[in-house]
Amino acid sequence: MLMTATKEVAKAARKTVTVELTVLHEHAGKLCGPGEKIDVLPHQKAWLEELGKVAKPTQKEGQ
Repeated sequence: MLMTATKEVAKAARKTVTVELTVLHEHAGKLCGPGEKIDVLPHQKAWLEELGKVAKPTQKEGQ
């Protein structure tokens, strides 16, 4: 039972979200430009938002 729960936690941690870049950014060794969409982990999305590389969700989108 413990092994199953551990696998499920690990699987959830690997889920990615798609973000749209607003400026140039190197992702996975490739230079990506504004308007390109990339898949990142949730903590990476938050980091990119803080750097201003992706648009932060509006109040309506965040709900």
